[in-house]
Amino acid sequence: MPQAIAGVLFKWGLSKLAATIIAHVVTFAITFGLSQLFKPGRPKPEDGQIETRAAVGSRKKNWGIVHTSGQVSFEASKNGTLGKVLTLGTGHENEILEHRLHDEVVNVDGSGTISDASFKGAVHIITRPGDPNQSAIGELTAIFPEWTADHRQRGCAHAAIICEPVDQKDFNTVYNGRVPEYSQVRKGCSCYDPRHDSTAVIYDDGEGFVVMGTGPQRVDDPTTWTWSDNWALVTANYWADSDGYGGGYDNVNWTNIAIEAAVSDDLVPAAVGGTVARWRCWASYSLVNEDRKDVFADMLKAADGWAFQDANGKLNIQAGRWEEPDVTINDDAIKALSVEQGPTTRHRTSAIKVLYTESAIGYRQQEATTLTVPNSDADPNSDPQSLPANYIPHHNQAIRVGYRHAESLDPDRWHLTALMDLRALDLLGRRFCRLDTEVMGIAAWFEIK
Repeated sequence: MPQAIAGVLFKWGLSKLAATIIAHVVTFAITFGLSQLFKPGRPKPEDGQIETRAAVGSRKKNWGIVHTSGQVSFEASKNGTLGKVLTLGTGHENEILEHRLHDEVVNVDGSGTISDASFKGAVHIITRPGDPNQSAIGELTAIFPEWTADHRQRGCAHAAIICEPVDQKDFNTVYNGRVPEYSQVRKGCSCYDPRHDSTAVIYDDGEGFVVMGTGPQRVDDPTTWTWSDNWALVTANYWADSDGYGGGYDNVNWTNIAIEAAVSDDLVPAAVGGTVARWRCWASYSLVNEDRKDVFADMLKAADGWAFQDANGKLNIQAGRWEEPDVTINDDAIKALSVEQGPTTRHRTSAIKVLYTESAIGYRQQEATTLTVPNSDADPNSDPQSLPANYIPHHNQAIRVGYRHAESLDPDRWHLTALMDLRALDLLGRRFCRLDTEVMGIAAWFEIK
């Protein structure tokens, strides 16, 4: 093998108690650097909660639980009746949790009529979930013939709002002098879960011990999938989906995903009492206006996760957790080494605060508790650096991710960049290893981030 391709470049970081190794191995590893803290702002969850109007609007995809409005795709008035259609998202979506007008929750009966007394039975909300064979909304076509039975919006979740005329004395009570602005809280798209597929291998030790999934789900039949906000399932389905990263369901290691889904489902105690699932993900993104790499990076960030391509070319992901290292790197594997201390000047800060989505305030962006960067000199005149992580749906999860990023900014941490021989490939698929070098006097565990 030519010497020119016999080396693999690694970047190492050493703190007082332990060390961090950040691997860059061709396309095998997807990592976040400190620049994740300081990149330009991403869309906030509340940005999608107002109606949008555009000649050609972008479709959106939603996972987990979201609160959004949509693109106005039809609006007309006839004989005092107003009708409009809002396209909410692409793909089949699930249970509607709340209907809202002007961001206030309203109750809708089985016929689609708002049952709150103040609306006098004059406002109706009829929805479609985005099925591939769904029908047009008949209540709308009956009033506005230009919206025909062919306007099915197959594969797109949408809602029709029909506002009937009322007596003059009731006008202000019902409409308050304005056209109703609609938004909806709902469960987004379904996810394939190999643990519920009786034809899927979810564990194989290579020595004849095989565990299969149980249940009716099939990877090639989306109608069998169910809703979930499990981080591993959402992230893997996003990566595979044609309206996501587009990697393809055949290119995912579903055995790995089953293992990480079980980790994500673990319960951890919440500060306010009770428990929450360890790792969840709520995501809404534009298919046109947002880079798919940024969306995937934000999903990984939501669980302190990482991703890599295995020897079979398939996607693997791992949620944040400790694993005892089983690989040791020695001096004879290192061809060259350089050392730096702490983050660069533009990345230095004394405190950070994670920005996440809080359901209690209308599914809007919220600041988590401020976290101090270890060994940093506190500056009372500087504000904490914000870490946008809007796909995180709970304060508990935000704090756990925040601690990890705060540690990475420790100014006492040493960073080692090493050129290694091909023995570095033993680290593929591992998040932790040990470094034992007599030259540097280091014997510690490292993290592959």
